[in-house]
Amino acid sequence: MKKSTVMMNIIIIIILSFGIPVGLLYYYDNLRIIQLNNMQAKKLWAENQKEIGIIKEQVSEKIKNITSKLSILSNEKITSKYSIILQNRIIKDTSYSSKAGKKSISNEFLKRVKNFDSDIVLLFTNGNSLIANKPELNTLSFTRNNKFLQVLPSKKISKEINFIAGQAEFFIPVLDSKERLVSVLYVKENILNISENIRKETQSVHGYNLIFDMAGKTLLNTDKTKENSENIFIYPDLKSIITEEVKDEDVKEATYNNFKGILGYKKIENMDFVVCAFTPYVDYGFMRKTTRKYESVFFDKTFFIPVYVILIAAFFIILLYANHISNLPFSPLRKIIRAFSHIDEETFEEFLPKIKKGFLKKIIDSILILRSRVKASDEKAAKLSQMAKELEEEMAREAAKSDTEISQMRDAIKIIENTKVSLEEENIKLKKEMEKQKAEFDKKLADEKAILNQKIIDLTRDLEKFKNDLKKAQESTIPLEKENMRMEAILMMNTELKGVLSVIKTYISSVLGGEGKITDAQQQFLGVVINKSARLERLINDLTELARLEKGEIKLLRQPIDINTIIQDVIFAVQPQADIKKIELKINFSPTLTNCLGDSGRLSNVITQLLNQALKVSPRGSKIIIETKEEKEKVIMRFTDFGMSMPQTKASSLFVNFHGPESSAGPEFANTGLRFPILKAIINNMGGDIWIESEIGKGKTFVIALIKSSEKGTISKETEAKKTEPAINKSEPTPVAGIKIQRNLMQDIVKPEVKQEKAKEELLSVNDLLSFKESDVKTNVNLPGKDVNVPQDLLKKDEKTKEPKLPDELPPLPDLNNGKGIL
Repeated sequence: MKKSTVMMNIIIIIILSFGIPVGLLYYYDNLRIIQLNNMQAKKLWAENQKEIGIIKEQVSEKIKNITSKLSILSNEKITSKYSIILQNRIIKDTSYSSKAGKKSISNEFLKRVKNFDSDIVLLFTNGNSLIANKPELNTLSFTRNNKFLQVLPSKKISKEINFIAGQAEFFIPVLDSKERLVSVLYVKENILNISENIRKETQSVHGYNLIFDMAGKTLLNTDKTKENSENIFIYPDLKSIITEEVKDEDVKEATYNNFKGILGYKKIENMDFVVCAFTPYVDYGFMRKTTRKYESVFFDKTFFIPVYVILIAAFFIILLYANHISNLPFSPLRKIIRAFSHIDEETFEEFLPKIKKGFLKKIIDSILILRSRVKASDEKAAKLSQMAKELEEEMAREAAKSDTEISQMRDAIKIIENTKVSLEEENIKLKKEMEKQKAEFDKKLADEKAILNQKIIDLTRDLEKFKNDLKKAQESTIPLEKENMRMEAILMMNTELKGVLSVIKTYISSVLGGEGKITDAQQQFLGVVINKSARLERLINDLTELARLEKGEIKLLRQPIDINTIIQDVIFAVQPQADIKKIELKINFSPTLTNCLGDSGRLSNVITQLLNQALKVSPRGSKIIIETKEEKEKVIMRFTDFGMSMPQTKASSLFVNFHGPESSAGPEFANTGLRFPILKAIINNMGGDIWIESEIGKGKTFVIALIKSSEKGTISKETEAKKTEPAINKSEPTPVAGIKIQRNLMQDIVKPEVKQEKAKEELLSVNDLLSFKESDVKTNVNLPGKDVNVPQDLLKKDEKTKEPKLPDELPPLPDLNNGKGIL
């Protein structure tokens, strides 16, 4: 170890010996000073508690003052203020749908609002304005206003208070005597003076009055720059009012805006915000009192000069003594170092110190042993040098021999390189020939490929033509002329049936309105005949419409339409029915839905009938899901209800059968007649398709697929090519033969009690029905009243109007007791 290192260690020990006691003395002196200063501060705080109590009472009174100003905006005060309008019988009990009722309500409203300065508007339940106290307010509409929409289901006041703008808006429900919502009263109050008074009337010069909501947003502040921008969650004392369970009203110490002071607050539950008043201590003189602070005596001259002089003197004395002690172990080492300069001499041992024991004795012995070993190594080095010379001579001889062999190898390498060059030239020639042959082969292959592709295109075209011919053959089972004949026949038959029905209804009306006594039973029978005649007339109209749709006489528009808007309008119309059964109409619209091609009026009617059917069969408290999306070239609409489900095997029969009291599609479609076949014909005429998806126990879904609209509102070529293909693969194909109806259609209308026999009869398609002859009408269709002798004069038609011409006097009706005229 060096002497300097030893001295450094000694100095470190001395410094630690003096420094630790001095540091402890300094630490405990500072601790004593802190305790004394804290005692002085607590003493001063106790003296100021009386004044602080007075400040707390003043802050509490300030909170009450602010709360009283805001109380005029409470629901109770507003309801009481405008009760002269809300409780008026004309305004709340008169019909809002009739023109006279609206005029009466408007006149009464204008009489009642003369003494009010606020903006007041009486709204319909759809958000449009009925009448206002100022002409410029009559154009207002709140259809999309969230606060207005909250009033409709809850029937409670909804309000929005904006302290910055100095206005408060109220939406007050107007209920009739049966507690039904008939309209909504919109009121806008000016609260600018209230806001300014709350901002200015602070408790002290640097005080703050503030109002924030339960989300931590500052609504009003004495410092206007903090309104709508400051979040009170950055202040722990204000944050605890919202996040922790504290009193609704209290006064406490708090820190706000880097000031410590008194904070008073009150939660106003019916308005969902908190009122606060803060006054800092810096505004009060008694809080600026100071006390004498104790200081440490550690740096006092009277203390540290004599102490430090003594410590420094002791330090130097100990340092000199340590230097003397540190020199004692190094004296023998110096002698050993001097002896190394004579290590090659024979008298080397005489220069070493004479030491009999200790570690220095071991060092000297080790040096002597090392010296003897060095001499032995020198002798070995001389012998190794001689051996190295002999090895160099041997290596020179071997090197000469190696040079000869290397020259021979170089000659062999030159011969190999010449051979390689000639082989490479031949290889290049072969490659060029192969590339030339490959190019010729590729050209022939391309020609053959072009010929094959042309043949594939021709085969594909022939296959498509064959498919189209096959599909036309499947869809058109009868010639076009014969199909037109059948359609004309069914339309003519419907006209004739309408004429017969007109006669029957005229007869019955004459009997009921004529003179003579009619028994109760006869009157009841005649009522049944009238009802069944009306139903038969509806069925004839449906059959006529279906035939005209299939024939193409009814031309539907194909123009770009917005599906989401049409569905939204239909939902708005059927919402009251859903509310009665408490059914949720859940909407899942695609926000980027492309327009599709169709007739908006007809499509709206189809969607209305599907939603009415879903509301009819859905259980109370369930939901109906309406979805829109895009799939390739189609726009898809899905209407899902969770009523009675049906097997997928019966789903296809819904759109092809007539549905009487016994429906093959299920009991919920009973007595729907030709409604669903007509819906399918309408959608098909628009170029789309409709089908039903159902799974037992999981409800059912009506799906409508329409063609997308291109940019110019026309059908793209790709869409036109796919127009005949189904929009989505269904589990079962639609029958080609036509729409099926029951053979005993008329019997089912006239005699509904015979249900089991009619369920067993076979189904007859519309094509079969249209291909009738006179003999088929007489034998196959059992029309009601066929045995009744109708005078031929009643069946004559007017030459101009082509309608049945009725005589001035009607012949007597047949006897109803013979069993033929009774229904």
